[in-house]
Amino acid sequence: MHVKSFNFAFKLLDPLKFEAHVKTNTYLKQGDRLLKLTGVERSFTPDDALDFDLEFGDVIQLTFSDVVRGSFECSVMDFDLRGLVVKVYDCDILGKKYKLFSLYSAENDLERLYADRLVRLTPINERISRLAAKLGLNTSSLSIL
Repeated sequence: MHVKSFNFAFKLLDPLKFEAHVKTNTYLKQGDRLLKLTGVERSFTPDDALDFDLEFGDVIQLTFSDVVRGSFECSVMDFDLRGLVVKVYDCDILGKKYKLFSLYSAENDLERLYADRLVRLTPINERISRLAAKLGLNTSSLSIL
């Protein structure tokens, strides 16, 4: 299954000031632990726009149509894998730091099973507990995140 991860910086000055930097770390569940993945890095292309929208449209309320109005730099990591995939987004949005999580099943189709959302964000320990439960792991197994 083809999986993409995005690392990007976005800045908009007009009509509203908005700035975001997002670094994505990707992990694969292997048994009772998570393995950090490295993929092949490449430049963002228009073919990535839909995947970008699906990943970030509801997580941080940012879509490709937003980023084309400002300065946007993005690299994409490509992975070919199967199993449960955890993505950790280290975000700096308007100078405030956030750590957000998403969980995908990469089997026949890429299906999102869980995602944090910047709006109404619960405390990180609650989100880690929720993610661990969905993975069938102890929260201590997620200490690498």
